[in-house]
Amino acid sequence: MTSYGGMPDAQRPVSWWRQSAPPEVGWPLVGTFALLLAAGIGGAIWAWPWPVTCALLLPGIVAHLVLAFRAAPARRRRPPMGVRLIFAGACGLLGSLSADVRPTYIAPLSFVLVLIVLVEPVWRALHRHIELE
Repeated sequence: MTSYGGMPDAQRPVSWWRQSAPPEVGWPLVGTFALLLAAGIGGAIWAWPWPVTCALLLPGIVAHLVLAFRAAPARRRRPPMGVRLIFAGACGLLGSLSADVRPTYIAPLSFVLVLIVLVEPVWRALHRHIELE
């Protein structure tokens, strides 16, 4: 498919912030999930204010983003922009719904659980479907 000045999608220049893919399943990914879960569970157990717990989630989020950026060059194709926008909107909706959880100190844990249980598998399935086409 060509859509950018006659260049195939795989050769099209992409900004670094748009070039991400699901990280490979392995110990680094398990480690990022462990960081996220540790912060979320700690915040829920000790009833930390949600900004404190969210700040503690940052190392896990950054580590996951680094893994996603490193996995992107190995992918031949990316989902179309419309599909990515729908996925981003759905993620935003899930994040906002998890923010409405009461008591508020459980909200970061619910966000982490939604990320691990729903968002990550759907992201992988989306990329797997695109690569099989």
